[in-house]
Amino acid sequence: MIGTPLLAGLVMATAITAPAPVTAHADVQRPAAAADWPESGSFLRYDYDPATDKFEASTKGTYEITGIHPDLFQPVGTAHVKGNVTNHTTGDFRCAFGLFRITYRTADGSLLPTMKYYRNCKGKTAMTFEFSYPNVHQLEVKACTDGKRPEGTRPSLHCVESGGWKVLYVSYP
Repeated sequence: MIGTPLLAGLVMATAITAPAPVTAHADVQRPAAAADWPESGSFLRYDYDPATDKFEASTKGTYEITGIHPDLFQPVGTAHVKGNVTNHTTGDFRCAFGLFRITYRTADGSLLPTMKYYRNCKGKTAMTFEFSYPNVHQLEVKACTDGKRPEGTRPSLHCVESGGWKVLYVSYP
């Protein structure tokens, strides 16, 4: 009987001082490999309206990053993007937008964001676009729909910030 509490104490002390096993955690963020964001590819993004159970807009096309300077810590290149924005709505009361969020490197090494957008307000039609942008560090795409606005008007904040962005390219060393 006297040995049982002593043995229990030894087992308890061993359990307290034993190192915890090392396990992999799914929530640990690791930098993505450069292969995760290739220098060229295609994209297709939809804007889905659950109220009508229909796709209202789509943006599809191709991109290529050229002239990448490999000696930079985070190499940048020129993005060449072409594709189309399709308005899947009927009538001309809603506009489809193809949005591109671009992070570019300035001459002093700073990273700044900018946005390009293409708008199509004609129902059941596609509008083509093509652009190039220099010194691209990151390129993202999104499709959304918005109420019809005057020509040249930017998409609403809701359209821009409501999620659904897809990263196409990020430069990593």
